[in-house]
Amino acid sequence: MGLYVLFNLAFVGLLAAGAVWLQRDKPLSGILVGMIAPLILGYLLPKQVLHRLVRRYRNRLQEALPDTVDLLGIVLGTGLALDQAMTRVSEEMQHIYPELANEFYTVVMQVRAGQERIVAFNQLVRRTGIEDIKSLAAMIVQSEKFGTSLAQALKVYADALRTRRRLRAEAAVGKAGIKMLFPIVIFILPVLFVIALGPGVISVIHDLELLNTRR
Repeated sequence: MGLYVLFNLAFVGLLAAGAVWLQRDKPLSGILVGMIAPLILGYLLPKQVLHRLVRRYRNRLQEALPDTVDLLGIVLGTGLALDQAMTRVSEEMQHIYPELANEFYTVVMQVRAGQERIVAFNQLVRRTGIEDIKSLAAMIVQSEKFGTSLAQALKVYADALRTRRRLRAEAAVGKAGIKMLFPIVIFILPVLFVIALGPGVISVIHDLELLNTRR
């Protein structure tokens, strides 16, 4: 958070300095008016970039979750403890899904440092802000609390996550057709009309010119 604030202030200062330099020959009132746009842009643009990066990061976590949960259930089925299983999964998934692998590894390190498991998972939920990870954390905590089998529960949950991922992909495909409608109407159809009707229009104009010449 502190790094973001420093970057934001530096970006606003850079834009303000650039605006002052470009308007160095104007009076002070003109410079102050010209500072409005750079200040607004410097305030809004970093927020939009940060929002886009957060959304991309969460999408990667969401896509990685089904396979990672399935692998975690398989590793737990071999008899490893939860911390060992999460460490093994984070190592295996590091090159495929590094974002979720790093989050799992962070949870393991926090628990090993003496933090309670429920607190570590709650921090994971707050960092990611993903409802599926919240459900996963609750499942793990409840399984440890009541001593139920976690491996089988994770297998069922992984199947449910895959179903949700498929439904999200189908919904995205359905929206893609609607999103493509406007570029097609605005950019492609006019070009097609020009290509299809252009030669005919040119021929008609040419015939009219010949007709007027003969008269």
